[in-house]
Amino acid sequence: MAASVPCAVNRVGSMLTVFLGVDRVDDYEDARRSDLGAFARVHRAWREAGVLWPPSQFEAAFLSTAHQAADIDRAVSAFAGAIRSAPAGEC
Repeated sequence: MAASVPCAVNRVGSMLTVFLGVDRVDDYEDARRSDLGAFARVHRAWREAGVLWPPSQFEAAFLSTAHQAADIDRAVSAFAGAIRSAPAGEC
């Protein structure tokens, strides 16, 4: 599902955060450069798909053994759909 959109996923164990519009996030300044509007669009898509994800990319999401493969697939599908449907240059 390549979309040619820079995206950094920072993770520790099962805790993760997605940053759009940047290739890497090592500190707060890097995180501030990420695309908050793109994250808001992705978050809306997640919510519409029934995916409960933290509403800010400055918060962490958690995966657990309660999540099934279908849950992960739904989150990835909504994420990809939001990226693909964004107007050109807006992600």
